[in-house]
Amino acid sequence: MEKKEAKTLLEKYIDSWTNQDIKRFLSCLSDTINYSECYGPIYRSKSSCERWFNEWNKESKANQWIITDFAFDEQNNKIAFEWLFECNYKGEIARFNGSSFMTISNGLFTSINEYKTESTHYYPYEAEDNVIIKQKRLDISSAYKVEYTWPNVNGLLLLLSQTSWANKRTYDEISSLIDTSDIVVSIFDLNNHLIGFGRIISDGKYRGLLDDIIVDEKHRSMGIGKYIVDKLLEKADNIEEIFLNTGKEHQGFYENCGFTLFNGITMVRKLNENSA
Repeated sequence: MEKKEAKTLLEKYIDSWTNQDIKRFLSCLSDTINYSECYGPIYRSKSSCERWFNEWNKESKANQWIITDFAFDEQNNKIAFEWLFECNYKGEIARFNGSSFMTISNGLFTSINEYKTESTHYYPYEAEDNVIIKQKRLDISSAYKVEYTWPNVNGLLLLLSQTSWANKRTYDEISSLIDTSDIVVSIFDLNNHLIGFGRIISDGKYRGLLDDIIVDEKHRSMGIGKYIVDKLLEKADNIEEIFLNTGKEHQGFYENCGFTLFNGITMVRKLNENSA
């Protein structure tokens, strides 16, 4: 089997989980499949896997299963791949990294061995030396859908509700912004749920304001926020100056995106407030 064929089989297998498709799932497995789940259970036949799949999907749902790295040994027909998995398990959202090793024979999986790690990593000893370690990032463009248009208002309201600065905005207020000339980036997961958003408000030539950079709390620490900012700045590369307002806790993030502190006086006039 060639690498491309192996990748197609793997994607078919993953798709069977995210779409809860038992026929598609079974079509990937040999009759003598030996499946070792990352939590410990082992299923030693296709019928055992069928029973497990049906029981698991009664109360749970695989929201997304993203391939973050993939390798294939053509000589031995073995797949090794790293992944990010998210599911709704009996009403609770679970999200973690892992890796799988899979053997193929006659176009079907004959063995699958899964291993789990935690999705949030930290570096205790490097932190003591003030060394900044950059975690491996997903290929956002392949793991998510990227659009340069305003998203559905209801989806955006759900994102805004997670913020402290925009959780009071209403449907009508957001709807009124859609026809503006803002530069917009919207990020969707594989189930077409909005998980990231950002925009630049601008005159198109001289000044711009980077605003409303939001990433769903379940998808943070993966590089999505920086990806949104980078794409917005790419679209605004002809604008003379782009400003932003943020708290000190986010200063390092925006410096990593290319912004620097501005030596000036920041002033604001708020609606329905008296000026000094």
